[in-house]
Amino acid sequence: MRKFRRNKTLQFDKNCLKLMMDYYYPGNIRQLENLIERLYVFNEHEVNVEALPSHMTESETEHPLNMEYVEKEHIKRVLKIKKGISFKHN
Repeated sequence: MRKFRRNKTLQFDKNCLKLMMDYYYPGNIRQLENLIERLYVFNEHEVNVEALPSHMTESETEHPLNMEYVEKEHIKRVLKIKKGISFKHN
């Protein structure tokens, strides 16, 4: 936070902090840094859930972020394409 701190302090809403802490950052620390910088630039003092990007506030079923869900969906798509045809293993 010191990197973005000039003469302004941001206060994060409890729900906003929870979403930020629970979110899986695919871009690692750079994505988190970019988010904080964006929040710093576009907010005066208070940051609430509405200030977060929509992909962070969507439910998991709307925007899956975990690998297990992605794998299941991929398997379903492959089976649908293959229409139940079994795969040969080499």
